[in-house]
Amino acid sequence: MSEPHEIRLDPVAGPYAEPFCSGERTAFGLGRSPTSALHLDHKAVSRSHAIFQQQDDAWFITDLDSRHGTAVNGEELKAWVARPLDDGDLVRIWPWTFRVGLGETERELSLTMDDTVGGSVVTTESLGAASHTQELLDLLMRCTAELGNAEGADALAEAVLDAALAGTRLERAALVRPLGSDEQVEVMDSRLRPGVTPATRGFSRSLIRAAASGKVASLAGGEVPVTGESIAQMGLQAAVCAPVQLGTDIAAMLYVDSIDPHARLRDEAREFCGTVAHLLGLAWSSAKRAEAERRNAAANAQLQAAREAQRLLLPPTSARVGGIDYACIMEPGVIVAGDLFDVVPLPDGRVAAFLGDVTGKGVGASLLMAAAQSCLHAALTRYDDPAEAIREANRYVCDRSAARSFITLWLAIFDPAAGTAQVVDAGHGHVIFCPAGAAPRTLRSAGGPPIGIDPEFPYPSETIALATGDRVVMFSDGVVEQPSREGEQFGVGRALAALGEAHTPQGDVDALLAAMHAHADNLPLADDTTVASCAVVDVNAEPEQLPSCY
Repeated sequence: MSEPHEIRLDPVAGPYAEPFCSGERTAFGLGRSPTSALHLDHKAVSRSHAIFQQQDDAWFITDLDSRHGTAVNGEELKAWVARPLDDGDLVRIWPWTFRVGLGETERELSLTMDDTVGGSVVTTESLGAASHTQELLDLLMRCTAELGNAEGADALAEAVLDAALAGTRLERAALVRPLGSDEQVEVMDSRLRPGVTPATRGFSRSLIRAAASGKVASLAGGEVPVTGESIAQMGLQAAVCAPVQLGTDIAAMLYVDSIDPHARLRDEAREFCGTVAHLLGLAWSSAKRAEAERRNAAANAQLQAAREAQRLLLPPTSARVGGIDYACIMEPGVIVAGDLFDVVPLPDGRVAAFLGDVTGKGVGASLLMAAAQSCLHAALTRYDDPAEAIREANRYVCDRSAARSFITLWLAIFDPAAGTAQVVDAGHGHVIFCPAGAAPRTLRSAGGPPIGIDPEFPYPSETIALATGDRVVMFSDGVVEQPSREGEQFGVGRALAALGEAHTPQGDVDALLAAMHAHADNLPLADDTTVASCAVVDVNAEPEQLPSCY
């Protein structure tokens, strides 16, 4: 319903892979299958490994019970449970790690210098005894306390960079994030020792490359050859680079260096940087886990409230109203939507039925859905023309909804005695006409844009002929947009094929839902899904015994 927002997956570790962008997709699959939108050809990757789905302004990842699992920021995902993604999250599909990019974010990028220095790079384990000196021990304890009290990523970075400068006595400290190529890094934050004149210089590619193995890498004073042109240009005298890890994934690197000719890097300073980087990784992991838990708790509370609002406003799941038999069902998806459906008896044996979909998710969408449904229900009792009822509901929604909140809606007033239906399509379009004894076909009706956009739009109505036994099937966009494991949408073609085997309203509902679930292959529904079918019946005949959908 909303404008799709791209998600980027930039490979930062593992075999070579091209960066991936979702483009116009709102769902896509990842796996070893050649039909996956993101094809990862490795035996450790399952054929259908994971799926990414957009819900309004958010993206979610779901592990499809893969053999070797999926991790986000070092935390293993539970199969079939959708997990929201943030900009910068690390997604591990072994042996690859991808960094998530959401929206347009400005990044400070810096080149790395091609400084192949052979044996001058020294590596140590990333976590060791910080120091035997009281000075570094005090620094480490103070840094630990500051990390524990820090609120937000900026405060965490500040505490670590200040500690790195004090502990190494070098000139520049930075948190850098490796990109797909080691020729460039993203500078997340940086600090200079007080009194040091700012100077533009790159970062040692050799150190970045060595630290990517998960160990602390360093160049000590007196070890750096001056024969390399790029090293000479940088004037690098001492440097250390320590990986900051979320689980087994490298989220960033703590990089400290100096161009002071007298700079020296002590052995204990290397271990100190490794320990500080390790503490930052733990703090990041804790913060990200707490944020994910907070978001999930808030989403679950909204989900429960919104579902209750939907349940209270739905009509009985099957009934005869005048000369119309209907059946309907709403199945929950990953995130609650604002689907609405109602059947309204009118004078002279006429019956109104409408189905719509509110842009957005959660409680806000449900409240707008409830208000619009109440307004439309009242308008239908005052106007004979469905276009007039739509116009009134449109003005109501325009006056009271937030920007970019609107509702797609399909409305019909059935007149079984006259054998007609007056219909209006306000930007919905998901309707199939099933004539008695003939093949189903899509139903295109007069109308206009979704309600809530233009308060003065003159919606027209259209009259169509209906005979006894004819059926009209309405559904929300959750049906046609339901992805398979590979990210392919269910589409209108499959809906037409499924309805070709049905002959009653209940049969329509059952057939369409069964086909959609088969397409999803046990994948959780991406969106709330509502299906309703209305059939013109002989009012003198006995009502069909329609079982409840719940």
